[in-house]
Amino acid sequence: MKELEYPFDGEWILSKKKSLRKKLLQENGPFLQKKIAVLGGSTTSNVCVLLDLFLLNQGIQASFYESEYAKYYEDAMFDNPELVAFQPDVIFIHTTNVNVRNYPGIRDSAEEAQAKLDETYGEFEAMWEHLNETYHCPIIQNNMEPPSYRLLGNYDCVDVRGRVSFLNRLNEKFAEYARSHDFFHVHDIAYLSAIVGLDRFSDPFYWHMYKYAVGVPVMADFCYSLSHVIKAIYGKNKKAFVLDLDNTLWGGVVGDDGPENLEVGQETSSGQAYDAFQKNGTAHILAVSGLHVGILYSLLTIFLHGRRRIVPTLLLFLLLMLYAALAGFSPSVQRAVLMITLHSIAKLLHKRYDLLSAAGTAAILLLVHHPYALFNSGFQLSFLAVMIMAQLLPLFRNLSLPPLFRTVLLPTLVLQYGMGIYTIWCFNSFSFLAPLANIPVLLLAGMI
Repeated sequence: MKELEYPFDGEWILSKKKSLRKKLLQENGPFLQKKIAVLGGSTTSNVCVLLDLFLLNQGIQASFYESEYAKYYEDAMFDNPELVAFQPDVIFIHTTNVNVRNYPGIRDSAEEAQAKLDETYGEFEAMWEHLNETYHCPIIQNNMEPPSYRLLGNYDCVDVRGRVSFLNRLNEKFAEYARSHDFFHVHDIAYLSAIVGLDRFSDPFYWHMYKYAVGVPVMADFCYSLSHVIKAIYGKNKKAFVLDLDNTLWGGVVGDDGPENLEVGQETSSGQAYDAFQKNGTAHILAVSGLHVGILYSLLTIFLHGRRRIVPTLLLFLLLMLYAALAGFSPSVQRAVLMITLHSIAKLLHKRYDLLSAAGTAAILLLVHHPYALFNSGFQLSFLAVMIMAQLLPLFRNLSLPPLFRTVLLPTLVLQYGMGIYTIWCFNSFSFLAPLANIPVLLLAGMI
């Protein structure tokens, strides 16, 4: 449900919780049934309501056990009969820094501060161990958000008596325990409070009025984050490897448009159009590539009357660099700009221009700047095309062919079939009609 996907309006979700839940139950499913015990150090009613919605959206229907207000320790250590009968699949301990009762005093020594840290951590560890022995289920524990004020100012994070220092060291102990116990998971509210803002996360108004340790405006963010921990435990996370070759795999670029605005496959008319271009082997025309740089170079050369002077050459270089910047400096565009620049310099110096030497120089310059570009398929495709043109086209130079075939049709056929093996290896498909389909496409692209 889009309303429950980030970014969302948490207060709106709370106001519409009943209708949203009804809609989720109608539209989603089948659900994975799970029992979740919420042992709270503060009021947890809205936590359960919002967590229920986010879990339903992820395919998990939960039933909840809630401890009484601030009775998390008693329920955990003294085997509340209701909790024992509930037999939870997951236990979530909802504590925050308001539940830390034994902070160091300003007059405490380093040893006394450490003793209080060990005592505080010991209480939590004893809870985790007892819960694990009793229920044998995953346990999720909030770490601690920073305090809302610092008695020692910036020194609070350095001095062992500072609350920031105390909570940081307590969080590290939680993390150490998680690293050595598979059943234990940390819900990182220290990071979450930094993202949403500590003033909003630990708003004292909601604590003093309703005993909410997490401010109502950011409670949805809290539950959204927690739901991801739970869905990860039950294998609901999905991994995807996404590769976008210059806007040719779909309509839109992830970084520019966001994943929700990509148009893929048969769902939209634009997605269908992109899919058709891919299947007939002409999708490359949708990308800003070396072809377009070459067309621009030809137009600029005509405009500058092909002059072999320094100023026109510099102007040409600057205009091409501006175009490359607008195109996002894709590997194929960078390769074309560098090779054209080398060609212009050769003309200016009255030297012979060698295609393979220019391509090799461009490749070296690109790899010096960004070595991992070598593994980019756009980089590989671009330079493979140049190598094919340089090595295979000369083989047909002495053939008696009509001018149109020799200058337009032959290069297209050689390039498309020459790159066929790499295309099959890289994209798992190859259209044998692609060379023929590309002939009118390239002619029209040149005219447009």
